[in-house]
Order: sequence, then C-alpha cells, then structure tokens
Amino acid sequence: MNTKITQERKKKLSGNFRRMFFIQGFLNIRTLNIVVVLFYLARGLSLAQVFYLSIFWAVINLLAEVPSSYLADLWGRKKTLVLSSFLYLISCIIVIYAHSFGMFMLSIFFYSLSYACCSGTDEALVYDTSRELGEHGNSLRRLGQYSAAEKIFKIITPIVGALVVKDLSEWQFHILLVVDTIAAFCALLISLYLVEPKQYFEVEKVEAGVFKDALKLIKNNPNMIRAMLNRAFIFTSLFLIWRYHQELFVHLGVSIIALGAGWSLYNLFVTLINFYIHRFLPKKSLTTKINYLNFVTLFFAGLFLA
Repeated sequence: MNTKITQERKKKLSGNFRRMFFIQGFLNIRTLNIVVVLFYLARGLSLAQVFYLSIFWAVINLLAEVPSSYLADLWGRKKTLVLSSFLYLISCIIVIYAHSFGMFMLSIFFYSLSYACCSGTDEALVYDTSRELGEHGNSLRRLGQYSAAEKIFKIITPIVGALVVKDLSEWQFHILLVVDTIAAFCALLISLYLVEPKQYFEVEKVEAGVFKDALKLIKNNPNMIRAMLNRAFIFTSLFLIWRYHQELFVHLGVSIIALGAGWSLYNLFVTLINFYIHRFLPKKSLTTKINYLNFVTLFFAGLFLA
C-alpha cells in the first residue's frame, strides 16, 4: 500500500518539472518587450520616466526579495508561485489601461512583487522536487532545462511581436498586451496544479545570508567597494544602452522586424546554453565555469559596444 502511495507521489512530483517549464515560459513570453520602450513613449511617457520605472522596479524588488523568500519557506513554494502568477496577471491588466506615469508605476509595483515572489522560489521548488525524487545528482541538469524555459518562447515571440506591431499603432499594441495577459493567466492556471515538495532548501536563509555576507565583505575589505563600483558603472552603462536601444535603433532607421529577428537569435543562443549547461566544461570546477562565462559575457558586451 505504501509502495503504491510512494509511486503516486513520485508521479505527481515528476510533473512539477513540466509544469514549471511552462509556467516559466508563459511568464516570460512578454511579446510587448520587443517594443516596450516605444510603447511607453507612445502612451505619453518620456525617456527619463522610462528609466525611473526601471529604478522603481529595482527598489521594490530589493525590498520584497527577503520577505517573499520567507513567505516561500513558511507558506510553501506552490502558494508563493501562485501568488507570483496572480500578481503578474494584475500587472498585465493594468498596463492595458495605463496612460499615465502613475498607472505604469502601479503596474511595475505588482510586476516587481511578482518577480520577487518567483525569484528563488521557482528554483527551490525544482531543486526540492529533484531531492525528494532522489535525483539530487541531476539538479544542475533540471535547473538548466528550467532556465531554458525563460528563453525558449522568446525564440519565436520577438519576431512574431515585431511582425504584429511593425507600424507601432495603438491597436497593434493592444494585440500584444492581450497575448501577454492570456499567457499570464495560463501560468496562473498551471501553477494551481503544482505539487508541494518536501523542503530541503531554505530560500529565506540563503537570500538573507547574501545580504549579511555582502555587508561583512564590504566592511572587512574596503577594496571591495572600489571593485563593486567599477562593476556598477559597467552595468549601468550597459543597462542604459539596453533600456534605450529600441528608441536609438529605430531613430537610426533599423526596422522593428530587424529588432525582433535579432532578439529571436539571441534567445535561441541563450536557450541552447541553458539547456546544455550541465555538459559545459564537465571536468572543471564551478568557480572556473562562472569565471569563464563572465569573460564570455564581457567579451560580447564589448563587441556590442564596438
């Protein structure tokens, strides 16, 4: 009898990988992203206000990160992910009717909360599911495949979105907004069928520990502040270019379709990397892998700037 229950539990838990794959995929379709800055400008925002929205998102996400992790440990991974999908759905609905900076800030508020609830909780659920199924050795492969879901739909959606919104008209924007809202609803629906695994990974302790370790490291190593500032300057420069590249490229005569094609190719490349990350330098240490990937990232960032 117990064996039967164990097998049923195992079968239900195994479905978490497929469910999480599609949840991540639907949450990251975001067809509007290919022209989101142009959409903000069309709805009356300035470029400065677009940047302020990004800062607002970062602040809310930072403030909500640890509390949402505590919620995931106390309340459960499934309920927290259901909440995340629900908050994202609210954000999508608000954007449809937003025509002011205040309304967009409200949408970003819910979106940032949604991201904080999902961040770490999703990976913890995948990891805990692997552990309970006795597949601890396959955790990296499972997490890599799950991470690939973030990009796999974006292989198609940027070019499709670009074809839909090629004239940047209001009714074309509405099509993309409706598609993203339907995708958010699908993610919410699938999240209701997740199976809560036994907890092996405490998200709150890990993320709270990151903040504590960072403060301790800065206090004990003043040179770390300079290194962090250097990294921050590089990140900020790249972020500004990324945030404004749509307006910049369109102003230079690049077509919306070309932008969509470029992002589709990028997401294809990243998806393949995530899906096969467990095969990457199998005999090297994790530190070596991270350093190598950082170098590759820096190389491509420099190539883009050049």
